[in-house]
Amino acid sequence: DKVEIISSRTDKKEQKISVIINKPRGIVSSNIPSEGKTIYELFPKFSKLNIIGRLDKESEGLLLLSNDGVVARVVTGEEHKIEKEYEVAVQEEINSSRIIRLFKEGINLEDGKTLPAKVKVLGKNNFLIIIKEGRNHQIRRMCEHIRLTTVKLKRIRIGNITLGKLKPGETRAFNEKDLK
Repeated sequence: DKVEIISSRTDKKEQKISVIINKPRGIVSSNIPSEGKTIYELFPKFSKLNIIGRLDKESEGLLLLSNDGVVARVVTGEEHKIEKEYEVAVQEEINSSRIIRLFKEGINLEDGKTLPAKVKVLGKNNFLIIIKEGRNHQIRRMCEHIRLTTVKLKRIRIGNITLGKLKPGETRAFNEKDLK
């Protein structure tokens, strides 16, 4: 018998690229144009990268794009419970002790009870929330469940990666600290 190995891969390994984007409100975390203006229309040079940890169209802030599977698994994998921090503004006035207690206990949503969240009230209509899950529209649904109307939702941190001074629509490449 003669065995011949034919490889479709080139000898050159694909360069791993990971970027941080400050996603503006109104941009879709998708590559489906029918959903609205996409992140790839805004940043065509990143069209070969995958979205890690989507943000809904009306949310803004920290979004990761990468072609590195390790980065994707660490951020979105079930076994990894990476903290994600958001600034939330609501229409109604907040009862500080009540909101802290409810989020800390977990909220019963139609797809199950959420993990405990950490909350820091910043003012009468805004707070910071830290979650370790990433369910679809999770924070909006949690707020709705306790009769709060979300008017602004901005992700500011994933793990140790922060927006820093990035303005909406700006990007930066991962650095060594981000990768660790």
